[in-house]
Amino acid sequence: MKTFLSIILLALTVSFTNAQDRTEKYNDYLERYEYYNDNGDLIGFKKYNDYLEQWEYTKINSSQNRRGNKYENIEYYQPDYELINNALKQKQKRYNSNEAYLQKSLNEIAKLLNQKYSGSENKEKAVNFFRKYSENLIDQLIPDGVKVDLSTTSNTNAIINTYIKALKKTFETIPVKREVTSNNRGLPSNNSKKYTDKGGKYFNEGNFSQAIKEFRKALIEDPNNYPANYYLAVSLLDEEKAIINEMNSLGLSKEDNERYNELDKDRKQLYREVLKYLEKAYELNPSNNEDVLKTIGNLYARLGQMEKFKEIQDKLNN
Repeated sequence: MKTFLSIILLALTVSFTNAQDRTEKYNDYLERYEYYNDNGDLIGFKKYNDYLEQWEYTKINSSQNRRGNKYENIEYYQPDYELINNALKQKQKRYNSNEAYLQKSLNEIAKLLNQKYSGSENKEKAVNFFRKYSENLIDQLIPDGVKVDLSTTSNTNAIINTYIKALKKTFETIPVKREVTSNNRGLPSNNSKKYTDKGGKYFNEGNFSQAIKEFRKALIEDPNNYPANYYLAVSLLDEEKAIINEMNSLGLSKEDNERYNELDKDRKQLYREVLKYLEKAYELNPSNNEDVLKTIGNLYARLGQMEKFKEIQDKLNN
């Protein structure tokens, strides 16, 4: 991904005359813009200072122009360095804020991609498609050599929208293709398998609410059904999106704060339920199940149970 650098362009404006009309001409030899009044007298000029990256203006008193091509008592306007410094601070503040918002948005997009293709045989294909497609869109948005000013909100949003577009294109192009099967252990009984297969059909269609009902039925018949435990956990996690969307839509009123706290409790309760089924799935099939273990660890971290999170990290590192 390209490195986004801030471009600082600061112009200081100074009026040369109060009520005079003036004509602007560019002097190629002196590399400056010159201003003349109706009588053709030079009344001022401006020239770009490459070192300070700003325009500097010089005003010439009307009684003192055109004296043997020498300018006497020229009034020179010094730039307001305090104003420049304050402007730069505000610009840097906006840059930092937008950079953090951009990173947070990209993390959420990556999370949605991983959730969509969790357990799918097409997960790697989807990730590669998203990466290539988003890179092409970014190249179109930001040609090589062009610097992007992240202190501008419109630029930040344009980048985020580009990745969202790539995510949608990935969802439209790459099918999920999850195969609900048991692995080595946790073979379901006949009745349990019937509900599991039905839940798997709903799952692949993206109908998670119906899938949840069928997977619950399967576990009533056989609590040791690995696929039902695993895919019930994944289906339940889809409910988190609605909770987060409502939390993000709330304001700062007392009622909204109370609602936010209620939703936060609901979200944590959801995590606890998901953990129950994921841990059972891992117990039934611990081999080749690193993704399940990572998800368990992440859920403990979100619940603030850092000791258990560290235990999971130790398992993953061994």
